[in-house]
Amino acid sequence: MQKRPSLARGTYRTNVGPGPGMKIICRENDWQATSDLANTLGGEGNDPTPGFFLRTALGSCIGSTLTVEAAAMDLDLKDFTLEILADYDLRGEMGVDLDLAAYLNIRCHIVIDCDGDDDALDRLVEGTMARSSIVAMLAKGTELSWTCQRKY
Repeated sequence: MQKRPSLARGTYRTNVGPGPGMKIICRENDWQATSDLANTLGGEGNDPTPGFFLRTALGSCIGSTLTVEAAAMDLDLKDFTLEILADYDLRGEMGVDLDLAAYLNIRCHIVIDCDGDDDALDRLVEGTMARSSIVAMLAKGTELSWTCQRKY
């Protein structure tokens, strides 16, 4: 992939549409996910919120990358837990203050049980955070563009 980067590039296509009430149905290949809003925001609260999917995408990406990094470093990763903490202010989502229409802060606390000294553990976590695509997208920013057309 270093010599031919085009082999590593592609496009994911996810299709999103309305479900009943405030539910949103997302489909990609054979996968489907339904999101809903909390009762306090007009939904039924029966399905995870979009924020849940973002936080779990972050946590699962870090976890997967940590597992790959540990194997590459020949570390015996016995166990780990990740806690994603996301501070929010709903005034942005509700249109009261659009400057707040994002998480205020996202923190990740990792507890790891593996062999290796403290330096190896530091290199493991640094490598994990440097190679996690979701971390990069959130921390460095990814260009987001959109188009819209009227359905006739």
